[in-house]
Amino acid sequence: MAQTVLAAQGEKPTRVRAGGGFSFSRASAAERAVGPLFGVFLTYGVARIQEVFPVLEVAHLAQVIGILCLAVLATSIGVTGWVAMWRQSFTLRAMVGLFGLALITIFLGIWVAGSWYYFKEKYIIQWLLFLIGAILFRDRTIMRTSIAMVSAAVTAAAWMAVSGQANMGGDVDRVYIGGTGGTRGSLDPNDFGAILVSIIPLALWLGSTSGPFRKVLWYGAAMLMVGAIAPTASRGALIGLATVGLVLILIGTTGYKRIFMGGFVALAILLFTTVVNDAQMARFGAIGGDDDYNVSSGEGRIAIWKRGIVWTIKRPTGYGLDNFPIYFGWLNGKEKAAHNSFVQIAVELGVAGLILFVLIYWRGLKDGWRYLRELRKLGKGPRPPPLARETSLVGMAIASITGALVTGFFLSNAYASITMFVFAILAGMELGRTALPNGGPIPAGLPARRGYRSRS
Repeated sequence: MAQTVLAAQGEKPTRVRAGGGFSFSRASAAERAVGPLFGVFLTYGVARIQEVFPVLEVAHLAQVIGILCLAVLATSIGVTGWVAMWRQSFTLRAMVGLFGLALITIFLGIWVAGSWYYFKEKYIIQWLLFLIGAILFRDRTIMRTSIAMVSAAVTAAAWMAVSGQANMGGDVDRVYIGGTGGTRGSLDPNDFGAILVSIIPLALWLGSTSGPFRKVLWYGAAMLMVGAIAPTASRGALIGLATVGLVLILIGTTGYKRIFMGGFVALAILLFTTVVNDAQMARFGAIGGDDDYNVSSGEGRIAIWKRGIVWTIKRPTGYGLDNFPIYFGWLNGKEKAAHNSFVQIAVELGVAGLILFVLIYWRGLKDGWRYLRELRKLGKGPRPPPLARETSLVGMAIASITGALVTGFFLSNAYASITMFVFAILAGMELGRTALPNGGPIPAGLPARRGYRSRS
């Protein structure tokens, strides 16, 4: 099994194949052809551009694009390629395990009809987003194009949200998208906040690896996304944003770039305090205090989490896909979400699902950090552009994954499109991971028995 080798002194990377014409570093012509189409799929599935601009709403468009992309992958990648990817990516194997658990628990859960409906109408599409993205993102060009399209769509939503801020008054229950009165659209504030937190580092990656003009555009887009978190009044998003800022400074950058990132974070804080209004600031300021219903109320997040933990202990095999709100309603008279991705997946897919879900985050962050250190050890001074881009990507991806993890701690985002998107980036990095110069081993993420070396 073979990998791509990046030369330390700027020589052209050696592209090595896994056999059967499959390359870990470059997608086939057919795959590259559907790359932009998958980017459109992501603008609908992740950025939800159709909710910002209703004129773009097209029935079943996401399903059609997803099926088309999957058909191309199925026909263009041979058995050898699929086996190679299976062996290479832990995230891919874990996500297949979660898919199996989701299917099995449908028939072992408390409401088969409801779980099956959610599975065929939503879960399959979200999971295909992960699978297609994981495979295509091994090609960094496709990954960059897709991230750029998603970031542009989220930037448009952020601009509309900030421009609608003046029309909000004291309302913090929705994020309004421009207009006034009945002409304005809206987004769920917590969901939108989670998307912003995870996309900001990726926009910064685009800026850090672009020319001067696009650098200004992408850094400006990231700054605008920071400002758009204010209208969400989402405390989980604010905590996630603060965590991402720390990761960007402490892990995502080094040297003079760390100073630059610190300046960017300082400007982002200034912008946030300028945009936020009094009602939103009061809501942000109530985090963890006596006035925070999540702490003091029997219907708040902490009380719901405690119930979910007890239910998991009572039924460790799970209650079935999307059945947390159903079971909560049976016992309490009103359906409520878990408001925590880990509690959600533990109750619905059981302890086995929780373990796999936690391992994806754990392995992703641990191996990503190891990989980043190895890349930085390749030498100081000028680096070949592919190596510089890869180093920047890994640092920003760690921040994005951290953002998804933190915001997911306050939301039922275990199967959400933003979570699947971040997991796809993680799997894509595992599959397209570069090797050390001179045929050295992959620096992180592979079991010892699969420690591949490059060979011609």
